[in-house]
Amino acid sequence: MKKLSFSTLLALCSALLVITAALAAISNGNFETGDFTGWIKSTFINNGFSASHGVGGTDLSVIVGTSGSGPLSFSDGHTSGNLLYPAYGDYSARVNSDASYSGGGFAKNANIITQTVSAALDPSDSLSHIRFTYAAVMVDPVATPHTAEEKPYFRVRVINTSNGNDVIYDFSSYVNEPGKNWQDGPTFSGSDSWKYINWQYVDLVSSVAHPVNAGDNITIEITAAGCSLGGHPGYVYVDEITDGNIAGPAIQAAGPATIETGTTITYTYTYHNGSGSSINPTITATQPTGVTFTSVSDAVNCVLSSGTVTCNYTGVSAGTNGSFTIDGTVTAPGGSQIAHGNYNIAASGFPTVGGPTVLTDVTDSTPVTVTINQSVGQVDPTNTRLLSFTAVFSEAVSGFDSSDVNESFNTNCAPTVNISGSGTTYTVTFLEMTKECTATVTIPGDAAESVGRPGVFNQASTSTDNSQRFQYIRKYYFSLPASDGWVLESTSTANLGGSMNSSDITMSAGDDVNNRDYRFFSRFDTRPDPLPAEAVIAAVNYRVKQVSVTGTNPLTTHGDFITELNKPYFGNSSNLELIDFQNRADQGACNFETTILVDGFYRCVFFKTAINQFPRNGVIDLRSRFELDDTDGVSDLLTVYSGNYAFQFSRPELFVAYYFLPTP
Repeated sequence: MKKLSFSTLLALCSALLVITAALAAISNGNFETGDFTGWIKSTFINNGFSASHGVGGTDLSVIVGTSGSGPLSFSDGHTSGNLLYPAYGDYSARVNSDASYSGGGFAKNANIITQTVSAALDPSDSLSHIRFTYAAVMVDPVATPHTAEEKPYFRVRVINTSNGNDVIYDFSSYVNEPGKNWQDGPTFSGSDSWKYINWQYVDLVSSVAHPVNAGDNITIEITAAGCSLGGHPGYVYVDEITDGNIAGPAIQAAGPATIETGTTITYTYTYHNGSGSSINPTITATQPTGVTFTSVSDAVNCVLSSGTVTCNYTGVSAGTNGSFTIDGTVTAPGGSQIAHGNYNIAASGFPTVGGPTVLTDVTDSTPVTVTINQSVGQVDPTNTRLLSFTAVFSEAVSGFDSSDVNESFNTNCAPTVNISGSGTTYTVTFLEMTKECTATVTIPGDAAESVGRPGVFNQASTSTDNSQRFQYIRKYYFSLPASDGWVLESTSTANLGGSMNSSDITMSAGDDVNNRDYRFFSRFDTRPDPLPAEAVIAAVNYRVKQVSVTGTNPLTTHGDFITELNKPYFGNSSNLELIDFQNRADQGACNFETTILVDGFYRCVFFKTAINQFPRNGVIDLRSRFELDDTDGVSDLLTVYSGNYAFQFSRPELFVAYYFLPTP
């Protein structure tokens, strides 16, 4: 039975009190006139799918079938006899032919059939539908590979000329396009072979983006073309072009536009019997690449086996619908696309008809993982003022910068943070630390965005070793025994050396009962163990160990306990001399702290300006004295061990801490 006539539909819609226009009568959409009545035929030269049409071409389109032959009476030899036609009734249309190539005499040939109708809206959804079936036969260029633009193709466009030539739908496929159920036919020539799509059902629907109003002028345009290089033919069969229901069984699958990898996808299959009698259809659906079918909702009529669901229904009445669902697990990776088109409906007396391919974009919102650890080759602890960490993301990311790093330090060493790298791997470095410190680094969640999966960010980092320490190298130098000692002022007001001793195991600073000042001296020689030329000195400490206090501790009464420096000596030789008492110092070195340390030492931390005077490979002389005198006639002395003391680690010591700058 063919689709309902225009007058019948009009009467039905009036009876249902449907206000919108009745479905338009597409003229001769079933081609049962045996010709192209109602259609306009045209030709062009195929210069490529997206290229402008070339002038020329030959009309090779024909009506196939004979009066009274009935459906599926003939077979197409280029499909090994598997494609049968007409699909319905006695006739189908074939657009273009197997001669549409240079060997057939019609290189690059392309044909179009068009028809313009007045739009109607389907009462069930108030949308415009164009439904049809097609079967395509074309040669796949293998010996000389073609681009998708160059291959044979077919195309169906529906254009609303009442709305600025808005293209409502544009349905096409080139030969052997993935996801379109192209099947293998016989050899064409050499490694080139025929390919075909058996009868497929398509329902093109208007949308919010492309609206159609009742009465709009709608142009239907069907194209088939041989390849644009001229050597490979292509043609398409069409039948039952209607805005109602096709006159036989039809099926259409629906699925989500997007799906998360690893989740469950549900396909809904809706079938319809558009014929005039009851049918017993068989529906087959095979799982697409990237999906594993797991269950089917209709356990009575359907069976799932080895990835294919087969449903056998009986007594599906004319004009009725049915549906079922199939669930599957998405195994396709994020960023890929699932194309499900391998499903069809078959019933005795009708072609086996497939449905439109359902395309689903696969997403993957699994957070990007990231690890951050010490960089390979990083020394820990390091004496170089650079701490290096490597962040490795599980996939390429963007937007990762220094603000995306969480760092903590055991001291406030105020480093500069720098990030370099791209893609999956970044180097995080800390430079210019102002003091020793240990850095611990993490990367918080949402710090960087996946390049391949926009909108997906990283989760918080994991680590096996994400801490590093920057510390100084320490060297200790001990006072030279023969060169240190004390010098006593000649008189309380002379400011001249009067007596000295460089052999005692102790030395003092302060004043005696005659109010004469004591000053002590320490001399250090770094030449036996010089500092590296590239070393950067961070700190210098001078330390002396207390032996005793006589009278009042001068640290509490005599002002600052001052240490001055000269290089190499205060006097004229390496020996202690009386003139060392009064000779001018090069500069102040440091002031002793007033609190004694737990190990019995007093510490004098070099001023920054004095650090530069530290001899990397030479001699330095230190003179220590109190800032103020007193005239109380009482001896007030602080006595410490000298370089002559037997136990080395109680002698005066000069401690230096240094580090290295990173190599540029």
